Amino acid sequence: MFCTSCGAQLEEGVKFCTSCGAPVAKKEDSAYVVPVPQSGNSLSVPAAPELTPSNVLTWGIIAAAFACTFFLSFLGIIFGSIALKKADSYIAMHGPVSTQVKVGHILSKVGIIAGIILTILCVLYFLFIIIMVANS
Repeated sequence: MFCTSCGAQLEEGVKFCTSCGAPVAKKEDSAYVVPVPQSGNSLSVPAAPELTPSNVLTWGIIAAAFACTFFLSFLGIIFGSIALKKADSYIAMHGPVSTQVKVGHILSKVGIIAGIILTILCVLYFLFIIIMVANS
């Protein structure tokens, strides 16, 4: 048996945890006991942010915006990948999608494609500058 508060192993029949002092639930109290995270508890995990249609749309807009900047176009690839993952997750969880999710999904693909193209052009630009400076 384990403590639902701190996870320490307990002997059968004890009423309080010997490690943290939390009361121990009896087996007949409930079929399944969910540990309640306490502040300062090292076992508590922060909650993941909720995935909403506006969240997917926001990531898609960020991806497309960075993809259109010449020197930061590689960020469009990164943010586009994040937006695409969020859109696919939302679609898998909720089935029929809203317009915001559809637009976010499209913008994430635009961000990835435009980011790749502009990143290649940016690298070629820098290579051209390096060659021109080396030849002069």
